[in-house]
Amino acid sequence: MSALKKCPFCGNKVRIEVTQPDVNLVECLRNSHIEYYIECPCGCGMIDEEKEDLVERWNTRIETMDRLVRDVEKWACDKGLNKANPRDQYLKVAEECGEIAAGLARGNEDAVKDAIGDTAVTLIILSQQMGMTLEECLQVAWGEIKDRTGEMRDGVFVKSEDVIGGGGMDDETN
Repeated sequence: MSALKKCPFCGNKVRIEVTQPDVNLVECLRNSHIEYYIECPCGCGMIDEEKEDLVERWNTRIETMDRLVRDVEKWACDKGLNKANPRDQYLKVAEECGEIAAGLARGNEDAVKDAIGDTAVTLIILSQQMGMTLEECLQVAWGEIKDRTGEMRDGVFVKSEDVIGGGGMDDETN
């Protein structure tokens, strides 16, 4: 098995942990499964039931992502989408975001995964139409959020500048 590469986002070393779900007295241990996960101090990670598969996925994910983005960009050029109207493309982005919401509302993980992928494709094409790359857009966004402060409210991160008054966003005086 090959050694784990460092985190591509923060450069830290990562580690593999093993977790096994709690087994209650009624449940047979054979029905339980062990999962391996890679954990980085920056918060990114990955889970798999097979340790070797997990290491392979972790070590190749950046190369795979770069290849997939290039494939989508080429596909868009082949279809002429790179020259289409960005406003029209944004409608496709919004449509795919709606499919994420539908999958979440129905608890359909496969639909959510497909819709997230479709949304990424539409964003790659939109950035291409605007003469940008997805990487450039992510770098700008990361530059804006990396030092952002805020707080979690009902499972949603709220930026400090959006927290109004002492009572926050729920303050009746706002």
